Amino acid sequence: MFRADHGRRGLRPRGLSPLFTGVPRLVRRFASIAACSYLLGAALPCVAQDYPLAVGTQWTLHLRQELGAGVHFSDDDCALAKGNVLDMTVIARVAALDPLSGVRYSRIESRRNGKPWLEEWLRIAPEGLLLAKSIDHSTEEQNEMLPPQRWLSPTLTPGESWNWKHSVAPVSSHTTVGTAEKTVVPAGAFDAVRVTIETIFTTEGEPLKVTQIRWFVPGVGYVKQDTRAEIAGHLLTHTVLTLEKFERASAR
Repeated sequence: MFRADHGRRGLRPRGLSPLFTGVPRLVRRFASIAACSYLLGAALPCVAQDYPLAVGTQWTLHLRQELGAGVHFSDDDCALAKGNVLDMTVIARVAALDPLSGVRYSRIESRRNGKPWLEEWLRIAPEGLLLAKSIDHSTEEQNEMLPPQRWLSPTLTPGESWNWKHSVAPVSSHTTVGTAEKTVVPAGAFDAVRVTIETIFTTEGEPLKVTQIRWFVPGVGYVKQDTRAEIAGHLLTHTVLTLEKFERASAR
């Protein structure tokens, strides 16, 4: 996590965690998820039988996070960071199948530097890959997506787009599907479909804008994710996650 200490409208003063002043608690929860979210729970919807959501599936990733001017890491991350850059290993694993409102979801547990970070609940539905719930262990806050947020459509057709809006929190997103492109990460070179998600968190001050670009590979999931969080054009964080190793459940 990080904090900001300069006087831009909408940013928290130094010493107050997570992001910025004038932001309701619920908005901060979803901002944390969107800015940091990296979960590797899905392959392309056009090969639904290949979605790696079986218990035991695991991804090892490299996380690199850079902070904008006036933004600072929390005490725990500050000890690991070099200046305004943090590099560490993230491991995401499908831990269990849990019922939520009578529907079964895959629970994915993610750890940063060996410590619990996020839990997210995903399932494949006729309308695509859905996120229903998450827990951010850095704040111990639980978040329900009302309605479940669609991460992937059933077809991922280039040029396709869709909108999502939370029924309670002032959070909305617009997702656009791009074309397949060669993507090189430590785990290898992949033909991956580029998907861009633009999320807006309405606040009492300037809105928070989070832009995520994710690259999907059938049977593997996200091999790369690039996330920028900004307020009024001022960079808060830039986070890049790249796949280092993918392990299918049957191979572990």
